[in-house]
Amino acid sequence: MRGNRFIRRWTLWRYLADYFPVSLVKTCELDPDKSYFMGIHPHGIISFGGFCALSTDALGVADVFPGIQVWTKKPLHPVRSKIPSLIAGHGPLEF
Repeated sequence: MRGNRFIRRWTLWRYLADYFPVSLVKTCELDPDKSYFMGIHPHGIISFGGFCALSTDALGVADVFPGIQVWTKKPLHPVRSKIPSLIAGHGPLEF
C-alpha cells in the first residue's frame, strides 16, 4: 500500500466507514500481477465510500485483495475553483 500506513490504519476511518455505512464487496478475483484502474467520480458525501474503501485500511482492502497495490488520487480542482466564490460571499459550495 502506498502512503503512510500509520495514517491509513487510524481508528477514525473505521468509525467513518461504520457511520455511513460503507462496505467493500469482492465480486471476483484480481490477479496481483496485473494493473487495474478504479474510477470514483462522485463529489461531496458520496465520495466517502471510495475514500474509506481504497484510501484507508478501514474496510481491509489489503486483506480482500492481497497483493494489489492501491494508489489513490482525488483531484482538488473542483474545490479550488469554488474557494474564490466562497470567500467573496457568493453563497455555499456546490459541487
